Amino acid sequence: MYQTKDRRAFLKDLGTAGLIMGGAGLPIAGAMTTPLRTEKPLVGIQISPLNFLDEGMEACLGRLETAGINALFCYSQTYHLSYNKPVSAFASRPVQPRSFAGRGLRHQWIQTHPEFYKDTLLSHEKPNPAHEYHNRDIFTELLQPARQRGMKVYARILEASANRRDLIPNYEKVLTVDINGHTGRGPCWNHPDYRAWISGTVKDLVTHYDIAGLQYGAERTGPLSYLLYRGLVPTCFCEHCTRRNKAKNIDAGRAREGYQQLYQFIQKVEADVLPADGVLASVYGYLQRYPEILSWNYQWFQADNEIHQEIYDVAKAIKPDFEIGRHVDHQRSSWDIWYRAAVPYSDMAGSSDFVKPIVYHDILGPRLRNWVIKEMHRHAWRDKTEAEILQEFYALFGYDSAQMPALEELNSRGLGAAYVQKETERCVKGLNGGAKVYTGLGVDVPWHLPEGGMAPFPSPPDVLTAAIHGAFQAGADGILISREYEEIRLESLKTIGQAMAAIHRP
Repeated sequence: MYQTKDRRAFLKDLGTAGLIMGGAGLPIAGAMTTPLRTEKPLVGIQISPLNFLDEGMEACLGRLETAGINALFCYSQTYHLSYNKPVSAFASRPVQPRSFAGRGLRHQWIQTHPEFYKDTLLSHEKPNPAHEYHNRDIFTELLQPARQRGMKVYARILEASANRRDLIPNYEKVLTVDINGHTGRGPCWNHPDYRAWISGTVKDLVTHYDIAGLQYGAERTGPLSYLLYRGLVPTCFCEHCTRRNKAKNIDAGRAREGYQQLYQFIQKVEADVLPADGVLASVYGYLQRYPEILSWNYQWFQADNEIHQEIYDVAKAIKPDFEIGRHVDHQRSSWDIWYRAAVPYSDMAGSSDFVKPIVYHDILGPRLRNWVIKEMHRHAWRDKTEAEILQEFYALFGYDSAQMPALEELNSRGLGAAYVQKETERCVKGLNGGAKVYTGLGVDVPWHLPEGGMAPFPSPPDVLTAAIHGAFQAGADGILISREYEEIRLESLKTIGQAMAAIHRP
């Protein structure tokens, strides 16, 4: 964790000191030039219905006001969650946080109407009187008190995980198929019933709830990334993916053979059977012998783009002023070069009113060390040391390594405001005015404790303040405080409010 230092100068003048700190005392570009806003930018927060219901609506909203929050991104479904987060990962509150485990909690938090699902074999979790809060309708209860405080309400939707077949009827029928014919990770983006279910869900939501908009995203990447970064079996090779690729003149047999060959090679690398020509050179060899590998990967991403376009189109057909946002998860925004190459931000403008790139500056330190660098070294980047991989990562993504943590620092230090500013700027430039940018700032996101369990990885006030200023210096239209409200310390909420007060002066 961060080591607390003497911050007296910062505490004396939070607005000024935060501006000149880019993380661990490093300057950020344009540090003293954050423009004042006469029109208040969006200051949103990601939050669960449980937070409102457990803490009490009025008490929870009152705490959010200390951060200057004017937009609530609240889950309408929590199918991606397993409710197994330990209480140690929660920040303290005046009302002691309750564990999610063992409570019999629902995953569908809004009312659904069967007529919107007549074109799909899927439906939603059935109402269960045994569920805690089974008879509560979160948006119906939240809208009025939120509006009284000048807060807009958005639905937050993340793709349902693969193990939701017990909650979503027939979900097992739309899951991906790997190169060996086995069920893979998550639903297939090309399956017509899955797409119809998403479209129906959006139509249902837009029709029956007077909310400002929704934010949707899938926290998955492509088969090539899963294979080269993590050594996982590639997906999807179902009939719908095969049909799609055939229409694009991509040979399914060659693609499957190429992925099988590359997967077997990566397995040998994991077993320390290394080629004379080097691991990465051998990977490039497979990509040249089987260009279908890259083509199949690209079409997978295009299917995801099409889902976002369908969400946008069906919502706008019902309510033209309904705002549609795209959630770009952390691997996509910050380290998956294959996703970045296949889906530039410019591709997102036509299907989004706003884009939220995740730039979790603090927790990216340990995530980069343990989720990325270690895994890269175990797989396609085995020829390099972990320290060399990190330096190449910084160079590839355009970071000044002098401002960034060394390998041995990553578990205790984030990437700071310089990272936030650069990634926000990339998103702003890529969209080029085609959609707004709400920078997704990670605040107190939990990490694993050495003794087991999890606890918030605290965001130092000066670094958090600098990150907020960095986002707006880069041209962000707002910030979206993430990952989850229950993880964010009251001290951090206060810091956010102070930083925004320095930026927004009517």
